[in-house]
Amino acid sequence: MNAPTALPAGNGATLSDPDDPVVITGTGLVSALGCDAAAALASIAAGGSGIATVESFTRPARAALVREFTPTDYVAKAKLRRMDPLNVFAIGAATQALAMAGLDEAGRLGCGAVVGSGFAGYRSVVEHQKKLVRDGIRTLSPIHFPTTVYNATAGLLAIELQVLGPNSTVTGVDASGEHALYYAATLLARGQCEQILAIGADELSPALFDGFDALGLLERDTTRSPLPFGRERHGFAPGEGAAALLLERESTARARGATILGRLLGFGFANGASTPFAHNPDPALIATAATEALGRARLTPGQIDWCSASACGSPTRDAAEAAGLASLFAAHGTPLRALKAWTGEYAASGIQRLLLGLHAARRGALPAMPAGDYLPEVAPLLAADCAAPRRCLHLGTGVGGNTVAIVVEAAATGRDREAA
Repeated sequence: MNAPTALPAGNGATLSDPDDPVVITGTGLVSALGCDAAAALASIAAGGSGIATVESFTRPARAALVREFTPTDYVAKAKLRRMDPLNVFAIGAATQALAMAGLDEAGRLGCGAVVGSGFAGYRSVVEHQKKLVRDGIRTLSPIHFPTTVYNATAGLLAIELQVLGPNSTVTGVDASGEHALYYAATLLARGQCEQILAIGADELSPALFDGFDALGLLERDTTRSPLPFGRERHGFAPGEGAAALLLERESTARARGATILGRLLGFGFANGASTPFAHNPDPALIATAATEALGRARLTPGQIDWCSASACGSPTRDAAEAAGLASLFAAHGTPLRALKAWTGEYAASGIQRLLLGLHAARRGALPAMPAGDYLPEVAPLLAADCAAPRRCLHLGTGVGGNTVAIVVEAAATGRDREAA
């Protein structure tokens, strides 16, 4: 159930080297809440949500679809017909992160990219399959076929932005974003690149919606949004979007005068697969992953300022998470937030949640959870305020008990310049 030991970098450092940690110097966001962190957090503060009633699927539903996004801000119109929206979401988020980090074209030559996606170009896969069955293989377009493969987004992003370092795609079902972040940070720690983008991206297609619906995973009441940890939860609201983090070593960032937004201090993993599709209800998985991440960060539960939960409205998954997190943090009264109350659930959404949590912490105020009837184990933690939300335990969970915990420290604005 435990992950292997952290891999050494070329200089003998580890992923969580306290003297030269992996830091975040740029962020980018394309989401239902807005297309940058400031807009998304402003929407939450104003009582808004990315989740809305959608009529375009086989039944009315609550979902978090990307809005107010202009693809031609990032990709030339002539190229768009060869790309899925997923690809453009990721390119848009990565463009923002590179710009915030101040990484120019010359600096991008050694910059890598790891894309985490649960379903990649599922829309294109389904459309190609339909055409294959209906019209035969000779009718398929070689122009659009490349978007059906999992690594299409990472490859198109590298071409479009001339990010020419290590390039890869990973999937970890509901924790695809967290797995991409770990792999990206590991490549950086091994000395494979100077900077690297960690990107989480998914697109909600009609066929994917129908699959979630057939499995009984979605909230069916279109008059309300799913409430993570709510007593009366029935399922989640599906979502889509992309988020990007630009990672580098702290020494590298300081040498080039970059703004440090946050630090990655430790990762922890656990897995307890029992059936292919069930969300494993064992709270021990939550505690195992969180304890490992804390250990690698050289911290105790009492030294964590707040926790970002992965809860989405799933009856079994939320119950397991509530029990596991309560065992760690109830005694300390650690504030807890479930950001999927605003973002919805998509497989690679972990990077979006980490990004929003990081920027909220740097502004010194966590969003207040919506009013609701919550599970008693975590209700006091969800209501708790946090005067200085600097160190966060971020949690990602998914099908088969796939669990990732990450300790993230928001950089103190008094010491590190605030992001523009």
